[in-house]
Amino acid sequence: MDIKEFTDKLRASRRTKEVYAGYITRFLEWAEGRELDEDLAQAYIDYLEKKGRKPNTLATVANALRAYWKVQKKEISLNAPSPSFGEPKYHEIEKIMRMLELAATPFEKVLVTVLFDTGARVSEVMNLEIPNIDWKVGFIHVTLKGGHEGDYLISKKGITALKDWLEVRKSNDPRVFMDYNYYYAYTVLKKLAKKAGIKDFTPHHLRHSFAFYCKSQGVELHDLQQFLQHRSMNTTATFYGRSRPEHLRPKKPGWGEENNNQPGAS
Repeated sequence: MDIKEFTDKLRASRRTKEVYAGYITRFLEWAEGRELDEDLAQAYIDYLEKKGRKPNTLATVANALRAYWKVQKKEISLNAPSPSFGEPKYHEIEKIMRMLELAATPFEKVLVTVLFDTGARVSEVMNLEIPNIDWKVGFIHVTLKGGHEGDYLISKKGITALKDWLEVRKSNDPRVFMDYNYYYAYTVLKKLAKKAGIKDFTPHHLRHSFAFYCKSQGVELHDLQQFLQHRSMNTTATFYGRSRPEHLRPKKPGWGEENNNQPGAS
């Protein structure tokens, strides 16, 4: 099965298809015409591990290989390291506001605003179509990771940013961002974050920043799950379920005395 047939049959977001296609392409090149079976797929995982690839990368490669076999109505069992989940990288709202202040183009402004306002993934926003914006109720309907569909809430600020963008883009394309793709958005956001003094930035940090801002405002995990369009509460809890000590402090019950849960209180 060639790469085009694989991605055509794969039920996933455009971004996932691009990532998986890259990994399968490299696997097929490495295979050099050998028979493609479970043993060869496992040998490739082992080869990458010896080359020093990180556990998260190996887990993604394994998922791509499983998907490659699955679309051919076959199943394979692979032994790959489990991905590690530390605290997601995020930035305080002051940093996000700084990015908005420095946004020099309408595209930069709408991109930062909508991503942080909704918590949506970059690929989901870049594929947004105008008919899928509910201007009155305030939500955007998108194709989610994995090929499923869902709705993200969007505020008046986000709606205004979208309207301003549509007024200046000068196009009849039903896609909000026309033929702009993930990689173009990635480059634009990286440059803007650098101007704002944000180090080690990736566009997905805006989604994490939205999630942690919600938590700081008292949003419960079950509501955050719906905001982020996670299909499973386990996903939300894995990434955002842990609280920092400074956030836990006000919630820790004292000994019946006012402020007794604060260090140094008398």
